[in-house]
Amino acid sequence: MLPALAWAAPATAEAGGSWLVWLLYVINFSIFVYLVSHYAAPAARNFFHERASAIRGNLNRLQSDFQAAQLEEQQARAALGKLEAEKAALQSAMRAETEHETRRIQEQARAAAERIRRDGELTAQAAAERARRELSARLVRAAIESARQLVARDFGPADQSRLVQEFMDVVRDGERQ
Repeated sequence: MLPALAWAAPATAEAGGSWLVWLLYVINFSIFVYLVSHYAAPAARNFFHERASAIRGNLNRLQSDFQAAQLEEQQARAALGKLEAEKAALQSAMRAETEHETRRIQEQARAAAERIRRDGELTAQAAAERARRELSARLVRAAIESARQLVARDFGPADQSRLVQEFMDVVRDGERQ
């Protein structure tokens, strides 16, 4: 506190040192310790207390996060196990559905083949019937043409009068009835 006193001490100090210098060092150190303990110690104590609280809080938070992560890992493993079971169930269901659809498509194909066969038979029958009709119509036309040629060649006046007389008889018989 009074450094001038320390410099004012006689220059011929004892070889072991002066008690006054030693006392000044002790007083100076005591004042330093008092100032540090009075002003710096509470701030240092607060700093270390806050730092310790922050470290404890971080440690607690990290431990709870670690436990939550472990729980999530267990849940993920359980979900993965369920996923494998679900995957197997889906594969089984898909196989069954595929087999069902395959059988249904085969049945539809058989039905379509049968329908095509029946349609072919009906078409063939219709074509044969049409051919018979056309043949019959050609035969009738040929017969009519032959009859016309025969009538034109061999039909005379006597035949005409006999034909008219037969027609008249049929008409008279039709009126009586």
